[in-house]
Amino acid sequence: MQSSYGGSTECRYTTLADATRGLSPEQLTSIELTKSPVNKHLYEIAKYLKTATGQRVIEGEGGGIREVLIAAKENDLPDPLFIDTGVQFKVIFRWGSRFTPLEREWLDALGAQLSPIEEDILVSLHRGEKYSRARLHQEYAPYSEANLDRVIAGLTRRKLIIVRHEEFFLEQPTKESAAAAAVDFQSLGKNVPAVAAVVQSAGRATIKELTRRTGLSVGQVRYALTPLLEHSLVAMEGGQGTKVTSYAWEN
Repeated sequence: MQSSYGGSTECRYTTLADATRGLSPEQLTSIELTKSPVNKHLYEIAKYLKTATGQRVIEGEGGGIREVLIAAKENDLPDPLFIDTGVQFKVIFRWGSRFTPLEREWLDALGAQLSPIEEDILVSLHRGEKYSRARLHQEYAPYSEANLDRVIAGLTRRKLIIVRHEEFFLEQPTKESAAAAAVDFQSLGKNVPAVAAVVQSAGRATIKELTRRTGLSVGQVRYALTPLLEHSLVAMEGGQGTKVTSYAWEN
């Protein structure tokens, strides 16, 4: 546990890399938490098989990791960072809200009492991300389908979202979500969506803030910022290489 007065708190767990052999940090935090199967086709079939008692034959490999990620969401905490050095595997649990002050202010302005799952869906849509029934069931796999369907029904009943062809949309799209939806960030680079979401929701952010919020390295953040700058989606405020330089959302 690392802490400082008035600062952030991090809880770090370290284990041998052998415990996660065959799994990358990206796989651990992805929707599909699986190792690379020897027989991919057989594995995909087995995922739908159940025992006589109704339990899955493959109970979602990495299910414990998925529960940790859900617990972080339920307690308004940022997603933990998974770092594989090749010798050690580290998990860093960070203290603080998973949402920016502006996102929290936007949620409060809705005037509705929301569950953590509902907040997660709404903020994701507010950021311009695509959210569907399939994504909801994958990210919250430990929950029953009936419980998740009630979440969707509650949001539609309160006119916060609408559902079209199994995809969710804000009932009243914000300027930010509409602008983000018009741009295919994924086509600009692997890490561009994560960096764009942080800059867009915060309004502006420094390199240090972007690395902390996204879990990416300084080099990865700078590389992701390049196409955003080239497409005039982000503007640099300050000098190149200066610590106080920030990047502001233009759209």
